Amino acid sequence: QSEDELRQLIELGYIEDYGDDVERAIKTTKAENNFTLAKSYISGNEWEKGIAILEELHEEFPDKLHFVSRLIHTYQITGQLKKARDLVDKVKEIMPHKGVHIELLDASLLYSENKPKAALRVFERVKRDAGDFFNINLRIASALYQINELDKAKEALEDHLVVDQESERAHLLLGQILFEQ
Repeated sequence: QSEDELRQLIELGYIEDYGDDVERAIKTTKAENNFTLAKSYISGNEWEKGIAILEELHEEFPDKLHFVSRLIHTYQITGQLKKARDLVDKVKEIMPHKGVHIELLDASLLYSENKPKAALRVFERVKRDAGDFFNINLRIASALYQINELDKAKEALEDHLVVDQESERAHLLLGQILFEQ
């Protein structure tokens, strides 16, 4: 019965089927468990422990986007912008096929580096190329707000709220804009 349940999980896409490659299955499972551990440390504000695990994972699996994305984001929120920038630039070289995701990492980092106009250009390019995904209108609105383009920011927020009426961040930013106008 457990084999049938395992097969069902594989068919649903929850886990990968490694066939007879037991070594690969063990290595991947261990890496994913460590990734979950790193996220737990980060959620518990044990940044150094989480970062150390993410750095090891990125070193061992440099082509795994979810490992490097979390590492870049963690560097970013802990104020390690130089490390985040170096890593984003490196990822752009080794994973050009992950275009939109890398562009979003770059734009988010540009925003953190207090370069909202550059971030806005990237966000707008992503929207043009990939559509209204990834909360792109909210990101555009935030960048527009930071450069004091309040009317345009309000329009972007209204577009975002059509898709996500419950977005607390969007409502907060809209309130700030309306207050300033």
